[in-house]
Amino acid sequence: MSNTKDLTSQDLLITRLLNIVGTRKKLAMEFSKLLQITSDGAYRRIRSETVMNFEEVTQIARHYNVSIDQIVGLHNDGKHVTFDYLGSDDNLKDYLNFHAKVFSQCRGARTVHFYCSCRDFSLTYLIYFPELWLFKGFFFTKLIWNMEMMKDQQFSPEKMMEVLGKEGVDLKNFNHLKDSARYNTKDIWNYDTFKGHINQIQYCWELGYFENKEIALRLCDQTMQLAKHFEKQASVGRKFRYNEYDHPLGNYELYLNDAIPLEYFVLRELDNEKMIYHNSNLGEYLATSDKNYCDRMQDYIHILIRKSSQISIANERMRNRLFNHIYKQIEELITLIEKD
Repeated sequence: MSNTKDLTSQDLLITRLLNIVGTRKKLAMEFSKLLQITSDGAYRRIRSETVMNFEEVTQIARHYNVSIDQIVGLHNDGKHVTFDYLGSDDNLKDYLNFHAKVFSQCRGARTVHFYCSCRDFSLTYLIYFPELWLFKGFFFTKLIWNMEMMKDQQFSPEKMMEVLGKEGVDLKNFNHLKDSARYNTKDIWNYDTFKGHINQIQYCWELGYFENKEIALRLCDQTMQLAKHFEKQASVGRKFRYNEYDHPLGNYELYLNDAIPLEYFVLRELDNEKMIYHNSNLGEYLATSDKNYCDRMQDYIHILIRKSSQISIANERMRNRLFNHIYKQIEELITLIEKD
């Protein structure tokens, strides 16, 4: 399977399913249950050592909602990549479930690594700051997805909780996102990594989308606390749950790149199986486990890292410069809000 020109339709189907399930171990367990076969039989089908019959393919396609026509019609010549897509037409519950799935698939893996090119910081950290999380939901549903139910809404945490309730969303069900602190991560930032988030708060303030000034100022304060959390992680090279600094978890490497414009994408490795997540627009994601593509993106990440300065643990002066820049951006927004 290392030569993509020799990939069969079954290989391509397995690649597509790994986009959905995450790991071969989990896929083998699901195959065993779905097809009522042994674990060895499941792995042989995943490795394409046993050719699946039409009945099995049909059963799998129905279970995972995969198009057989699309799989059979693919020609993997190294220039075609299949992505799973989560678009802005999806509801907020599906959007949150997508983020939760990225990390729930990590459970049981022996090794987990994340590599992140951060045009913006990872939204998973907002689980520690519920009002920021609710604000992101407000921003996406009202200004990006243009949902009809948000047409005349102003932002307050209480009103947004009501909206989530109508969508069938309970934030308590996403507390396991805090497990993301367990996983080793390499982040690549630039001086504008927080700027997009700060601009969103300012935009909503200037358009009168906040119910009152105090709410906007609380978001600024929580943004400041979030930035300090990142700085604490970078200073010791470890990840923590918020305010649990006596209990370090995963390793954390932070790199500063002020030369190359950053996209937002994430490379996840589970037991050496790779998955790329692209944020194509706010709220829209493309995901693939295509081996050639993931290998190319991993090479690109290594180039970014070589062209960057590591500011976790070492290089305190540059690290201070970055975070002081972020704090200044937040303070300027606070001043703007307080003047109005």
